[in-house]
Amino acid sequence: MTPELREEIEDEIRSLCLRDKDGRPYLRPYWGYRDELDDSLVEKILSSDDPELEFYSWLQDLTADMSLDYDMCCAVAKNLIDRGVVDDLDVADVLDVFDSMNGYVYYEEDHFLDQDICVNLVLDTGDCNYDFTLNTPIRSYWNQDSTTFDDNSSLLWLVRQQGYKKSEIVKALKAEDYKYPEDRFLRSVVQEIETAPNMMNEVVFLVSMTLREWFELRRAFKQEEAGTVKYYPRQSRGRGYIVLDKGVTCGLYNPWCGGGSLLNIKLSHDVKLPLRYIHWYGYDGEQGYSVQSIWGCGKDLWVDGLKEIHPMKKKLEKKDGKVAC
Repeated sequence: MTPELREEIEDEIRSLCLRDKDGRPYLRPYWGYRDELDDSLVEKILSSDDPELEFYSWLQDLTADMSLDYDMCCAVAKNLIDRGVVDDLDVADVLDVFDSMNGYVYYEEDHFLDQDICVNLVLDTGDCNYDFTLNTPIRSYWNQDSTTFDDNSSLLWLVRQQGYKKSEIVKALKAEDYKYPEDRFLRSVVQEIETAPNMMNEVVFLVSMTLREWFELRRAFKQEEAGTVKYYPRQSRGRGYIVLDKGVTCGLYNPWCGGGSLLNIKLSHDVKLPLRYIHWYGYDGEQGYSVQSIWGCGKDLWVDGLKEIHPMKKKLEKKDGKVAC
């Protein structure tokens, strides 16, 4: 290839490509509103061992299949032939020039990272050790008094977090049938418990967040992973937390049997939720029966309510050289 031809090819490449701050030519796909991650792909990404690697591998494959660089090189060759610069030009030669100019294809990941996904945030303040049977005391199979709340109950933790005392919810549960407390939050908790059809129920928040936020949340969990004590979250050393808006959908959910309650707990205040108390933060349906299949609802039930993510500033190390169980 003559220097003159190389220069002509470079000029054509520059005319067809964008240029970054260093002057390198690059190509980028333009995504439309219909270009989005479908439910099965989101579930595959979130459930993989390395979700971010899974996402970028998929994006790289998708962009490669679009053959943007090959199409651009074909256009360069056609333009030069049409202009009479050459009689024939191999596309591979144009691609070599593009590579020598440090040209590249930009994946444009922001379009997909900003897509909203449905995430179920499941609480565990110690009740996972009891198969989540502590959140419906009036239906307990542990021979408890019907109005007794075990201190390991995630629902009791939520009651206290909202500024109420254990005695207040116990008093509300002792009330005669249909004599619900006037307080909006306590009334909704009692109704949530009474309407639960079975004994195993998680406390769940249905939160709509972007894939970018989910990756950030996962990195926050990784910061304190070494300090996690499985099944005994109160002993975990992590101190990161998130803040959920009081308008998020919250209630009792049974993914194993395909049941639950009203999903209608009316929060009084935003929820400051320690990461060590989050048992699950996956896509709807990963645990078993999905909320959408049980309640026959759409995605409107998931509310954009993730207000803040506060990871630990310093990553926890293994204590005494041992891995947390």
